[in-house]
Amino acid sequence: MTREEMLERIFYKMMMIGNEDEYLYRPLEKQDVYDILNAETKEQNKCKYCHEPFLDLSEKTDDQIDWEYLAYCSLDENRNLVYGSLDDGYEGQSAETLINYCPMCGRRLSDE
Repeated sequence: MTREEMLERIFYKMMMIGNEDEYLYRPLEKQDVYDILNAETKEQNKCKYCHEPFLDLSEKTDDQIDWEYLAYCSLDENRNLVYGSLDDGYEGQSAETLINYCPMCGRRLSDE
């Protein structure tokens, strides 16, 4: 469920407690706020960098990248930002670093 859907659901529940002339609001609980803040937004849910098709930061899929000459930068399945090149005129070099948020949409990549 996206952040927007959670907010809509909570607002709907609060409005439905009362009748048409009298609205009774259920106070938000700590868990409600936590759930809303940690839910993906609609835009994050559609991010092509941290969801299928997992584009490279150059907006290409693994199949579209010219691995022989092009530098690359992408997310792997373990939340690592992987970057480098396979052939840059020298020996190819690469590195990776663990990240907690998608660099394109800001979505949190882990529940930890």
